[in-house]
Amino acid sequence: MPVPEPDADVLLDWRELMDGLTTLEARSREWPQEWLEQGREEGWEQGQLALLSRQVSRRFGASTAEALVAALTGGGDPARLEAVADLILDCETGPELLDRVNGNPVRRGRACPVPSCRKPAGLARTGSPMFDVVPARSGRAR
Repeated sequence: MPVPEPDADVLLDWRELMDGLTTLEARSREWPQEWLEQGREEGWEQGQLALLSRQVSRRFGASTAEALVAALTGGGDPARLEAVADLILDCETGPELLDRVNGNPVRRGRACPVPSCRKPAGLARTGSPMFDVVPARSGRAR
């Protein structure tokens, strides 16, 4: 008895299924590496937040540290966290630090080093110190 020829649609479906399985197998080999990298990134961010929180708590108090962590959690931008570390040294009060981290207007004539709080490019200077970013002072008087 002769074996019937498979239908062309069945062959096409079978090939698509095999291609899908091959792709799935290849991706499944990549997943553990991606998970490991994601875990490292999350661990790095948590470590940075813990360090920043400790520094802010010692300098400005626990409530400021809690507010800072709440403002930064989930951001994961290494440049922003580094800029916040600089702000801890530059700011003289907890409220000033939080204002600058949250992108509120610059106080005392200093520019905010956090990229997310700089004024957008292309805006004209208004003459108002509330909206203009001015260069930071060189050196610190204490």
